[in-house]
Amino acid sequence: MYWFSANTMGLSVKEKKERDKFNVQLGDHIRKKRLSMDISAAELARLCFMDKPNLLRIEKGRVNTSIFILHKIAAALDLSLEELFKGF
Repeated sequence: MYWFSANTMGLSVKEKKERDKFNVQLGDHIRKKRLSMDISAAELARLCFMDKPNLLRIEKGRVNTSIFILHKIAAALDLSLEELFKGF
């Protein structure tokens, strides 16, 4: 039996850990893509029409971002979603 709370959004402890690990790996991958293209965090945030702190939270894996935001990040890096996830 699982106990759910608003913090885990109905996920088991194991699923939450897996999600958190995925978010950190994805954020690190986005940061590496950005750096390989020599784009600052501030510039990428501006291109995505978001605040720099929000972008940095994504890159640090602190948020579970939406596919829409990932699409905006990929477009700002001049990548498709497929290319953004390539090698991830």
